[in-house]
Formats: sequence, structure tokens, C-alpha cells
Amino acid sequence: MLNSINLDDKTYQDLFSEALTKIPLYSSEWTNFNRSDPGITILQNLSSFTLLQRGSLNRITEEVQRGLLRLAGYHTRENHAAHLFAQAPGEALSLPPQYQLRIGDICFETEQETVLSPWTIEAVYVWQNNAYHDVTMLLDTENGAASIFGTNPEPGNALYCILDGVPETGTPLLLWAQASGQSHRVPFPKEDAPVFARTKWQYYTADGWKDAVAQDDTHGFLVSGKISLVLDSGDPVPFTDVPSSGCAFRCVLESCEYDWAPRLESLSANLFPLRQCETRAASYLLPGDSEVSILSPLAELGNLYVFCRETPDAPYRAYFPFTGVAQVGRFYLREEIPGGIRLSFHRARFGFAPCEQEDAVLVCCFDDEMIHHRDLGPVFGYEDQEVTLDIVKNVLPGNFLLLSEEPGIDGLPEYSLVPPGVDNGDGLFYRVDPKEGKLLITHPGFGAGSHLYLAACTTTCGVKGNIRAGSILTHPMPEFSTEPPKTFRAASPGFGGFSYESVEQLRSRLAADVRTPSTAVLPEDYEFLVLKTPGLCLHKVHATASPRENLVRITAKPYSNDAFPSLSPLYLEEIHKWLEPRRMLTTRIEIVQPNYVAVDVWAILHSKSYYGNALDSVSQMLTASLDYINGPQPFGSKISFSKLYQKLLELPAVESIVEFKLIPQSWNGISLDAPDLILDPYTLCYPGEFHIQFQTSPHLSGS
Repeated sequence: MLNSINLDDKTYQDLFSEALTKIPLYSSEWTNFNRSDPGITILQNLSSFTLLQRGSLNRITEEVQRGLLRLAGYHTRENHAAHLFAQAPGEALSLPPQYQLRIGDICFETEQETVLSPWTIEAVYVWQNNAYHDVTMLLDTENGAASIFGTNPEPGNALYCILDGVPETGTPLLLWAQASGQSHRVPFPKEDAPVFARTKWQYYTADGWKDAVAQDDTHGFLVSGKISLVLDSGDPVPFTDVPSSGCAFRCVLESCEYDWAPRLESLSANLFPLRQCETRAASYLLPGDSEVSILSPLAELGNLYVFCRETPDAPYRAYFPFTGVAQVGRFYLREEIPGGIRLSFHRARFGFAPCEQEDAVLVCCFDDEMIHHRDLGPVFGYEDQEVTLDIVKNVLPGNFLLLSEEPGIDGLPEYSLVPPGVDNGDGLFYRVDPKEGKLLITHPGFGAGSHLYLAACTTTCGVKGNIRAGSILTHPMPEFSTEPPKTFRAASPGFGGFSYESVEQLRSRLAADVRTPSTAVLPEDYEFLVLKTPGLCLHKVHATASPRENLVRITAKPYSNDAFPSLSPLYLEEIHKWLEPRRMLTTRIEIVQPNYVAVDVWAILHSKSYYGNALDSVSQMLTASLDYINGPQPFGSKISFSKLYQKLLELPAVESIVEFKLIPQSWNGISLDAPDLILDPYTLCYPGEFHIQFQTSPHLSGS
């Protein structure tokens, strides 16, 4: 399946002509090729049959392809909703579950009740070299980046956040740190990640600085991530040692072995999580009681159906809103409350009520459009019955439920919830096509004859939900509302959004994985794997094999603030740890530090008299050409004398070259292959001293 062959690329005439031309190869006696010959008739039939067979083999259904890929261990990625963290608008708010915010046609929702406090970060300082440095610009996402612990981080440096307001104790405070300049870093693993820094978060109280319970996903601000703080050992009080005093928390650097000094583009606080989805229908399971409440904008619309269990674990029975006409029956009273509804049941009054069980009450709520499309029709009883969901595509299977209606013993309908991919006891089994919004009832079981209704349905935009940080989300307001719509800023980019994977995408993933080395055999495999070491930030890697020694030597240059980067003990440890389970059993590994050699240039040039900045243009060209540390040149490259010579001649300022020499400051790791210089497999060169003299071109001076 990696490189499928098209078997249906020939016509009947092509197949018949090929067969006809091969007859003389097998028989010299067959000389009558006319249609009247019985052999030709048989050949025509066989050509027709071959055409049909090839066409049938070429048409492998999508279901078969996915099944074959599952056998290879590759399962289709389902729709997955993106998540992000939004910033509160600086006022006290209480947001119910399924509170919707939109940007264009993309909808985000809260997953649970969210209470927002009106505090914000007012100022940000960095403590370094016994002084506070103002980096409040981090609060403005358009002002660039700032070093968090200075350009040379040391233990004791700290980041201070001064607040405008008082945060609540005991409640998680969410921050988002947007890191800068870490695009080359391999993602950190979830477990056993390299530790570049150890930090502690504290907040200021009347008794001094107290430790906060912290969950920091930034790995010492090296990558963008969420920071969750819980203040639980004392009430915060103003911190007055900085120009902008107020309640404060800080991040103190306890120890560090940074490969790259961390920088932030922005720091956002007082956040709340959102999920990129739109709930079109939702089911709420509530404990049996005389009163139940649902806080949800969807329930507030009033498009709901209520079902109750009257005895434990029995099927649900439908309850109806009391209209004041009948005195006995399955009724409920509905009352609107802020942000939702309250339902009341009265056994003494109506004769029926839910039993005392955790899931005795089922309430199915719908938006104004989906309420008209909840009826999905009957189960007919044959396998692979297909049911189309009206107006719904890109479904989240984990948020999908059906309600099955069947006649009870007393002749009245009974109801049960049926999730996808689960046998509900009577054999009814179905799955959801997340992309097209279809149901496939693969096994009707004893559910044949039952009637299906939609009970819960949530859609997502998948990968489109990974929106950029800084996007503005707006709450849709009623058409005639006099209040302006509430707006929120996306403090983080959307992350984790996936769209339903097509067969071709699944095949491509399999092909990419097959071609990706997972075990190091050749030197190229070692180079590829070292560059993928989790958590590290490597620029160049080179490996050489010594078969007689059964040894592989590896050198690597990390991205770093240092002019001449070397592999730290942490890097050496992580590379060894990463390669150990991936090397051949008897192969030894040796990691060599990169070697750097400066190359001086001596040159006498004839310049053009009208060109004023000849020295600058020559120096810039030589610097770019000899900077193998930051340039694309790999370890062990050649410094080509002829190419540099030609580049000099092509400069607009240079008329001719009188003398040109390349002289390394050290011959350690470099050899001469006149006139070129050859670097060994562990060496990179860099620009040394330039001794450039200019003379006026003789024919120009003579004129």
C-alpha cells in the first residue's frame, strides 16, 4: 500500500492486442488470427475477464484499506478538539459550562463552570545582579522579547509579577508563557525530560515569601506552556520593594544548566481554558431528587426532553412539562434560574417521580436548530444500515450519544442511552463516521424495530481550531441586546486540534514511519537519531564509523548563546541515554566535542576607484563564507580556495586579485590539500583575522 500499482490502466483493446502479439512466441502453428477462429474468441473472452478482474482488484474500498492499515498498527486519528487559554477581560465573571466564544465560524466553549476574578498583572521585573530590571513590556504581545533570568542565568535570579488586585487562595491561577527563539528545540517528552533548570514559585504574604503549589509546563521558560499556581498557605499582601507595589508572586531560579538563555515574547495571567467545539445537543445525567438544576446556556434555551428511572437500573420513561390540565401522570415543573433551569418532581402530586439513583434523571437539551433534527428514524434490522445526521459534520465521537426508544411491558415507550462502539445489552452496535456525520449500524441485534433519537452531539473544526495567540474571541449576544458583546483575548495559540485522517494521510504516515530510522545501523542513522534527542536543541551532527574498532564516533554542535558551543554534561548524558536502546548490541559509541579553527585571510586586491566601501563588502563576503559554525556547512567540509577566489572576483568592488592566501591559526583538525583546506569530521572553521590591502588597478591609474 506504500506505492500502490494502478491495475486498471489498460483498455480491452490494449490487453487483446498484447495477447495477440504474443501468440507467435508460444505457437508457430497458430496462424489464423481472424475473429472467426475459435482460439481468437477464447482470447477475447479471457481479455474481457482480465479487464474485469484488474478493475475489481484496483477498487479496494476505504474500509478495507483502513483495516489493512490497522493490521500494521496504524489507526485512524479521529477528530480532536483544540484547546487554548483565554484571558479574562479584567472584571469578575461567572461563566457557565458551554459558554460560547467565537472567532469567525470557529466556536470555543468552556467545559465547566468558570469563575473569573478581576486581577491582572500590572508590572514585571527581573532580579539580576542585585537589582530589579523592568520587563513590563512582556504584558504587551507586540513589544518583542525579554530575557527572563538575564543573558547569563545564575541561581538566585528571579522573575517578579506585581498584581493589580488580589487573587483567590486555594484556586488555581493560570498563566501562559510564550517562549521566544526555541523553534529548533525537539519537543520535551512527558516523562523523564532533561532538566535544564529548577525553579520554585512563591507568593508574598505577611510572613514573607511562601511556596506556591506549582505545575510548570515551560521547563524553565524554554518552551511555551501553561503555569498553574495555587496559593494555599497564607493570604497575599502587597510587596513594596519595587516601584509598582502590589500583591506579588515570583519564580526563583534555584539551579540551571541552560543551553540557551530563556526569553519570553509575552506573559499572560488570570486565564481560563477553552475547548474548540460547538455543542449542538447535550445530555445531563443527574441524581434522583425532588429538584434538579442545570446551569448551561443550552438548557437555558428551553429545548429539552426529560426522562427518569423510576426503579434502580430500569429503562428511562419520558416525563412531560405540567400544563395544569391532568392531575396524575409523568410530569415535571420547570423554572428558569440565572444561567439555566430547575426541574421539580412531585410523587405525591403526580404519582410518578425518579428513584434515588445517581443517574436517575436524564435531560437532553438541543440548540434551536438541532431540536428539529433529533429524530433519526427506526432500526430496520439489517446489518450496515446507514443513518445520515442532518446538518452535522465533523463530530466528536466521545461526545456523541443516541437515545433508543422501545416498547415497554405496559405498552408505553422505554428509553436507553446508547454510546457508539458499545453494545448496550440488546446487541445494538453502531459507529460514527466523524467526518461525514453518518451512523453505521453494524449489528442491529435485538434493537431491530427500536426508534433512534439524537441525545448528544458536539462538532469541531479540528485542525482549524489551532488559531494563533492574540486572536480576539467574542461572545455572541442576542440580536436586540443593548450591551456590547464581551470579548476575550487568546493568550495561547490553539493546540491539539486534529481533523479526521483520510486514507491517503494514513498511508503517508505509515510510509514516513517506515522510512524513518528507529535503530542506528549506519552513520546516517546515528546523525538522524541524535538530532531527534528529546528536549535538546542541536544544529549539526556528524557520525563516523570505525568497523575494525566496532565504534561510532559522534560530534554535535548545539544552538547556544556561546560563540563556540560545546556539549554540556547534560547534553552528553541525554544523547547517550537516547542512543543506548537504539544502537546495535555490540556497537560502542563515543561522543566527541566539536573542534573550532579560525582561518585567516591574506589578500592584495585591485579595487575599482569609484567603489567607496570595498573593504566592507570583501569582509562581509569572507565572514559569511568562512562562518561554518552558524552557516549550513556540515562537519568535515572542504574550504575551497577556487570558490572563494571566484567569489572575490565577482564582488562589484574588486577589479583583480594580486595575492590571496588562506592560513589556519591552528592545524589541529585541519589539513592541506593544496590549495584547499580539509576539515576533519569533528571540526568547523570560523573567520579569523583579515589582512586586506587594496591597490588601484594599473590600467585605471594609467588612464
